[in-house]
This record gives sequence, structure tokens and C-alpha cells, in this order.
Amino acid sequence: MAQRMVEHARSTRGVAGVVVGATVDLAAVGVDPSVLAEVPVLAPGFGAQGASLAGAPATFRAALGAILPNVSRSVLGAGPDGLAAAIDVAARDVASW
Repeated sequence: MAQRMVEHARSTRGVAGVVVGATVDLAAVGVDPSVLAEVPVLAPGFGAQGASLAGAPATFRAALGAILPNVSRSVLGAGPDGLAAAIDVAARDVASW
């Protein structure tokens, strides 16, 4: 099913993307990471849910350039005084990709 959704998103480039949790084992759900490189991928699960931004290259491999990482819970969890610093850390992690 997951691979079919990716194939559909590929055929409708610019119209559809996919949501793939950063904590998901792509091979276990039958998704080839190289196929994800051709569609926008919203990737929740970084930070508070357990996936690290530093680990994203190993998870998403060839699709890394298509990933839109979601870190909202972890940066908001830093509170008003720590929000800017948490965003800076996340931005540096993504920039290192």
C-alpha cells in the first residue's frame, strides 16, 4: 500500500506528496527511499517522537532532498525562552544534510 501511494504521488508531481514518519522503517513497509526522492515528503517524528535530524540521512538516503522535517513539538517544548535556540539547533542539523 505504501509503495502504491508513493507511485501515485510521483504520477501527480506537484499535486500530491506523501507523509512518511521519520521513525518508520521504510524497508519494513515496502517503500524504496529512492522513489521518495521524486515527491514532496512531510516527515513528522523528529525530536519529541524519537527520530533525530542527524539520523535522517540514514533513514531517507536518496530522498533526503525531498524531506520536509517536522520538529514542531520538540521546538515548542523548549518553551518561550528556549524556542529560538531550539529552532537554531534544528536548522543547523538540517543544514548539515
